Amino acid sequence: MTGQPGLLDVDERYAALSAAGDPLERLSSVVDFEILVISLVVV
Repeated sequence: MTGQPGLLDVDERYAALSAAGDPLERLSSVVDFEILVISLVVV
């Protein structure tokens, strides 16, 4: 089955995003997402 990413392909993609300066990694260093999860569970 060509065209479907495998388990290792996802890891490689994440590594490439991280090396390119993934904006979600920078955002997660500023925003505490656990607080948002708790708020969503309460609502």
